[in-house]
Amino acid sequence: GSPASAAPALTETPVGTKVHYEGDEVPAMAHFRCVGHWTSIRNSHLANKEENYSDVAYNYGVCQHGYVLEGRGAGKRTGANGNQALNRRHYAVCVLIGGDTEPSKEAVRAVREVIQYLRSRGAGNEIKGHRDGYATSCPGEPLYSLVRSGRLEPNQEDDDMPSVEEIWNYRMQLPDGRVQSPENIITYSDARHDIIERKIAGLEAQLAEVLKRLPKA
Repeated sequence: GSPASAAPALTETPVGTKVHYEGDEVPAMAHFRCVGHWTSIRNSHLANKEENYSDVAYNYGVCQHGYVLEGRGAGKRTGANGNQALNRRHYAVCVLIGGDTEPSKEAVRAVREVIQYLRSRGAGNEIKGHRDGYATSCPGEPLYSLVRSGRLEPNQEDDDMPSVEEIWNYRMQLPDGRVQSPENIITYSDARHDIIERKIAGLEAQLAEVLKRLPKA
């Protein structure tokens, strides 16, 4: 829902991707709150008048539920405006965790997916942490250990990682506990539509009752 990124375009091909975290403690949240959380990060960056950010600092974000959230997107410099060599040489992916939080298996898979996507758009093969080249604790020990061990390389199938089918089922869980298969995505979409329609109808009924109780002008 954000407008097209106003961040400056890359003037050189990135040699790879740097992994970040938020830095502060981030409370666990239901997935429906993740987009709003990502938007709040963008807004806080844009409100920084001292550095005059052109957009959220990162090309992409990744939530603990395994979804990739678009930031500046591919082909854009990172940081405030990408004026530093540090920002021009790598794409930036931020996992929406902080402190010593362990990234979920779904988040790890999503980081791999976005790294593979950025490579398909010309990025080099380096995978670094924010602390590589800058004095910071980012991306935290749990994430940085994955960087150092090479476990963020795309196309891995670790024994302790969920399969693509498991990820799909996790994402497609319906409110009543049923799980839809990829073949039934239309059924899932219809079910979500019905749920939303029922919620709207309920809110309209509540509003009508409130209006009845209001004093006449």
